Amino acid sequence: MEEAGVSEEQLKGVGIGVPGVVDPDAGVVLQATNLPWRNLALGPIVAEMLDVPVLLGNDADCAALAESLYGSGQKWESFVLLTLGTGVGGGIIYRKKIFRGFCNGGAELGHLPLNAFDGPACRCGRRGCFESYASASTLVRDTQKAMQEHPDSALWKFAAESAEATAKTAFEAAEGGSPDRRIYGSPGTGNRGHRQHPSSAGGASGRRRFRAGGGAAASRAGKT
Repeated sequence: MEEAGVSEEQLKGVGIGVPGVVDPDAGVVLQATNLPWRNLALGPIVAEMLDVPVLLGNDADCAALAESLYGSGQKWESFVLLTLGTGVGGGIIYRKKIFRGFCNGGAELGHLPLNAFDGPACRCGRRGCFESYASASTLVRDTQKAMQEHPDSALWKFAAESAEATAKTAFEAAEGGSPDRRIYGSPGTGNRGHRQHPSSAGGASGRRRFRAGGGAAASRAGKT
């Protein structure tokens, strides 16, 4: 608040976007796969600290709503948004409203099963989830594996040890002209596009057109 120049008197409410399954009515984080949170009453906790109303929602739902109201989703009645970071999140706008699905977990697109039998382990406890193929954490895992399997790879120029590899390492190697670079496509976006038939979605797959990037986020880059 001090950095934003907002006084306590000016603060009228707080909105929080959280990764994971959220009960927005109760302000509770039911489960967050990549955080040690389960049944955490985050909304009430923050409301008590700041003495203002607090609204809690899934972070990808919040991003999708922002795109629907102010960004590249304004012209679409229904669309799917993917967030890529530590995990993979998803927000679904259906007829201009957030679609949460059964138990508010219907848009957990990162946990769509792509290979439930022998796919890589996911932090949710299952195997072969979309997130276990397409997240930043997965990119780090695959980069470290590639470095260990290929001692002559250009990746070693950008990380002295495989354990030092980050999500940026593979991109830095590719920009540096690494002959070992590969581009991987994920079936995840096609999977959701086929099931939901949205007007638009983030990513690209098959015959369906997908939009990458969001106007709301881009238009507010660098702004407070």
